[in-house]
Order: sequence, then C-alpha cells, then structure tokens
Amino acid sequence: MDFSNILPRLQELLAFYGLKIVAAIIIFIVGRWIARALKNVIKRMMAKGEVDETLISFVGNLTYITLLAFVIIAALNQLGIQT
Repeated sequence: MDFSNILPRLQELLAFYGLKIVAAIIIFIVGRWIARALKNVIKRMMAKGEVDETLISFVGNLTYITLLAFVIIAALNQLGIQT
C-alpha cells in the first residue's frame, strides 16, 4: 500500500462526492421546508372551508409525506443512487 497516493486520491473523492453530498443536503432541507409550507397552506384552506378536523389533519399529513417522498428520491438521485 502506497501512502503517498492516499492523500491525492482522498482529495479527489472528496471534491467529487463532497459537492454531491452538499447538493443532496440542500435539496432535502429546501424540499422539506416547501413540503411543510404546502401542508400548512392546505390545512388553512381546508379549515376555512369548515372541513372536519380529522380530515384536515389526514390530508395535511398525506400531502407532507407524499411530497417528502419525492424530495428524498430527488436527494438520492443527486447522490447517484438510482431509485
């Protein structure tokens, strides 16, 4: 094992995968924020329409989970994991 080649190889891997990891984290954080905001908008709109509270909660959570699934898939695709 040649230790003189480890540092350049490690730098190369970090440069290539580091940017992908940072991009995936940003996609996840922003996507989660958008999903939460849309959930709250839908819940407020349904509350104004005097919909049952149980249905409001169900639809809000279903919306959030569905959008979060898409966000996770997008973040994994950014990392190069085929989904």
